[in-house]
Amino acid sequence: MLTHLKFKNWRSLRDVEINDLTPITVFIGANSSGKTNIIEALRFRQYGASRDNRGFLGAIRQWGGVQKIRSLDPSDNTVNIRLTYKPLLNRLPITDNMTLFLEPDNKFRYHSIMVEGNNLLSSGFHSPINPQTGRVWPKPQEDKKVTEAYNNTLQQYTHDYITKRWQILAEGFSPRLALSFEEDIGDLYLLEPDARNLPTVISTMQNVYFDQYDQLQEDLAWLLTHVKAVDAVENDQETRLAIHERIRATQEAPSISAGTARIVAMLAAYYALDMDTDPFESPYGPFEFEGMTHAQMPGLVVIEEPDTALNPGILKNFVEQLRNYTEREDTSRQFILTTHNPSFLNYFQPEEVRVVSRGEDGYTRVDRVPEHIRDIWLDDHALGEVWMTNSFGGIAR
Repeated sequence: MLTHLKFKNWRSLRDVEINDLTPITVFIGANSSGKTNIIEALRFRQYGASRDNRGFLGAIRQWGGVQKIRSLDPSDNTVNIRLTYKPLLNRLPITDNMTLFLEPDNKFRYHSIMVEGNNLLSSGFHSPINPQTGRVWPKPQEDKKVTEAYNNTLQQYTHDYITKRWQILAEGFSPRLALSFEEDIGDLYLLEPDARNLPTVISTMQNVYFDQYDQLQEDLAWLLTHVKAVDAVENDQETRLAIHERIRATQEAPSISAGTARIVAMLAAYYALDMDTDPFESPYGPFEFEGMTHAQMPGLVVIEEPDTALNPGILKNFVEQLRNYTEREDTSRQFILTTHNPSFLNYFQPEEVRVVSRGEDGYTRVDRVPEHIRDIWLDDHALGEVWMTNSFGGIAR
């Protein structure tokens, strides 16, 4: 799972480092503090890694050009996104470090370094400098062919992890309830940021991945006790979602609320990670890593404001369900969330929370909840209640 993030010159993230990410990490803060910029950086990295999107040139254009992704400081033309993750519990962490050198008219140069522990795996375009020591990385001493094959395997694993194992739902995502066959039906395994392809993902699960579909139904019925099932219904024109309620289980409900559709999308994002995607070619070759399938790889679900349109009465169960997902023994699953909702925050632990704020210089900082909050406040108050007192920041003033 992701353990460490670092951003430099990405929008308001002038120089931000986030250590020790937990299985569930929640970013809180005032409007325009920079929470969305953190999520957007991950989306940009994922989008740029996909050849279908024309790489980082396509990503820069998608995000509105060089001026829309660079920080407020015009003197520095670099953007850096660095992520560290553990592919398996018994493996060394892998760090993927991407730097864009931006020029006018959306032109750029790209530099990447990938390391496993302290061992250099790859470097592109520039001298591979170790950022910790300032010295050039030593060349691997192993047999060249063996080393290259091993490095390519880990590069390919990282590429697949970023492009196929990150489910990212953007702020205000509103799932489509029907998708005509004339439209782009989207990915069968990854939800679009706005969840527009939810009918396609549910249909794939319903028709191919029966266990995942049944588990999603159980979780949906536990969260929304009036719901019995969700189906994908197809005709010669479209694929659409249908909800069946307990009170009239044999009839399709006449409407689906925004909150219900969002819950279905969030559950689908999680269970889609358990679907074994079709084999595909990455820039480094077909997927092959220690006999693993894609469904056995670590998976990340990122959701901006998951509590939007949800009844407050189900928030506790929703967080409990997320915890159940991260505690599975057979797979590694991780959630990154944002929220403004103190009632939602009540169900998280201080070590899971990062406080996002913006200084007078316009740049974002990310802090932990101070240790004294647990010692002084939490015996008598919930975390969200303490947050509203502005005891550890992140409240608009």
